Amino acid sequence: VYICGRSKDMKPTFVINLGVMNLKKYTIDDVVSGYYFLANIARRYMFYPGKIEAANYIMDAGGMGMGSLGVIYFYTFI
Repeated sequence: VYICGRSKDMKPTFVINLGVMNLKKYTIDDVVSGYYFLANIARRYMFYPGKIEAANYIMDAGGMGMGSLGVIYFYTFI
């Protein structure tokens, strides 16, 4: 999970790259904890009340489908 920059509307863009994670080692709680950590940093430094209040999210499954990842990973972030 990382922040890759901003869109043309200046919204921060989060990338959740499940394709490179060892999903046997890391649980969904670990992924969500990493996302919350970065979301708090973005909230503090990248949002501006009244101007920038939303974000973009990209979930990269790395060629894996919902069957191999598990539906819980997709529904947790949707």
